[in-house]
Amino acid sequence: MKKNGFTLVELLGAIVIITIIALMGSVGIGAAKKGINEYLWKNNVELIESAAESFGNDKKSYIKNLDANINYCTIDNKKIAPCLKVSVQTLINRNYLNTKETIDEYNGKTNFKVIINKTKDKKNNESDNFTSGYYVNNAYVYIYIDKDIVYAKYGGL
Repeated sequence: MKKNGFTLVELLGAIVIITIIALMGSVGIGAAKKGINEYLWKNNVELIESAAESFGNDKKSYIKNLDANINYCTIDNKKIAPCLKVSVQTLINRNYLNTKETIDEYNGKTNFKVIINKTKDKKNNESDNFTSGYYVNNAYVYIYIDKDIVYAKYGGL
């Protein structure tokens, strides 16, 4: 007698194998996406710090004349003075940092430019995205001078 199809056990076995392969693939894709987002975020931090260094070079004499007792920062457990603390939003507003990313509206402004940290989860409320670190406009960069060279270090929220 000739067999005309697959048995139920054969079909279930095929479905189980396909499901296992799909699960392994989705885990791999999730890990790759996370790695890509971390890589992109590191590049964004470098761009932010580079923009802050340019800003610092333009404000070099101002930074040198800051009161070191008041205007200092702690970087890698070292107190550095004088140090200027600027927000990422300041760098955007003064055209030191450009971004193509925008949100429709924020604080009454339309097409508001943002820098996104995709290693953070996006919230439903735009205000929460600013406080959670998804949008890093409110984050700070520390600008300081050592041996007449301007340095910048991203400090986060």
